[in-house]
Amino acid sequence: MVAKAQAQAHQSNARRLMKSVKSKATKTISSASKAVRTAVSSLGVSVRGGQAQSTKASEANAELQSEHDHGDLDMASIMDMDYVNELPRASTAVLSVAPAERDTLTQAAWLPARATVDDMEGESESTSSSGSEDGSELGDEGGRTGTEDEFEDDFEAQLEKEWAELDPSCMLLSPRQANPVIDPVLLGKIAACLSTRYGVSMAIAHRNLANAKIECWGRLVCNTEGGDTVNASEMVKRLQEDSRDASYVRYELLADRNARFRKKAPEYVPETFYRQLRRIFALEMPASDELGTTESQTLILGSILTCKIEMQNDLDMHYFKQHGGTEVVDISTIQCLVGCVKDRGWWVIIDRSRKLARAQFCLD
Repeated sequence: MVAKAQAQAHQSNARRLMKSVKSKATKTISSASKAVRTAVSSLGVSVRGGQAQSTKASEANAELQSEHDHGDLDMASIMDMDYVNELPRASTAVLSVAPAERDTLTQAAWLPARATVDDMEGESESTSSSGSEDGSELGDEGGRTGTEDEFEDDFEAQLEKEWAELDPSCMLLSPRQANPVIDPVLLGKIAACLSTRYGVSMAIAHRNLANAKIECWGRLVCNTEGGDTVNASEMVKRLQEDSRDASYVRYELLADRNARFRKKAPEYVPETFYRQLRRIFALEMPASDELGTTESQTLILGSILTCKIEMQNDLDMHYFKQHGGTEVVDISTIQCLVGCVKDRGWWVIIDRSRKLARAQFCLD
């Protein structure tokens, strides 16, 4: 008697479970059917198959709705999903799951319902924006098909626009600003940098700078193999006042030890500076006989704000209270990012890069 009662209880539980699963599956498939019908009707016809596939899809949807309305939908038809297979894959982009992979109720019913609306709306927009002048449908020869390969190509093209290689060890990142408004004083400093680089007069530097194409970038990666990412403070604003300021850098140049003595020969020695990077300029300089160039060149310059260092300690901590003037340097001179924190009225630059991050100069 006990065994018989247990068997009846198991059968009752099984019937309730089957009924629950059937109810959930029916609701899910009904939602999927409505979404497919809405999307197909918005398109009017299928993406690639023409009116024949659109008609076939409508017939399959009508059959599905009829089964649902009359309660003829059983578990065998749910798992088989013949009516789903009847829908043209090319026109819905929902049925990317192969029939062999639909071995569970989730794969068979839930996945199509989840993907239908977004995918079909995207294809509908592509149809309206990418159709040919004579009104041809999406998928005609020469039209966009919205496949994964095309998406990857578009993504790679966009990525190439957002990244600009400086040299094997540096690159620029967005935000990017074309044809920026540059203060005349700053333009003069850029011209002075060009004058030093090419060994020409300021007049020649200004004349060639006027013909250059200039862009502003927001971020600099010091090393493509996992180096620091430095922000240009005028292009990338901090979200909060107490957040990290990733615009302070260390750079090294050869400075003339005898610069104050006109009668002495120049003696260049490496010198380390700590500055704030304000803007990053990418200059496309056309070929110029005045500059001695036979082809166009791309120069990357940085506008930096000097820091008046007043004292430092053995822990590579440098203290200042005020900023100085603005300079323009070659971006390749920037070595790394440094920290900058405020401490009892002082700004403290903390350099943890150590000797391995120092520039090596070859002096003849």
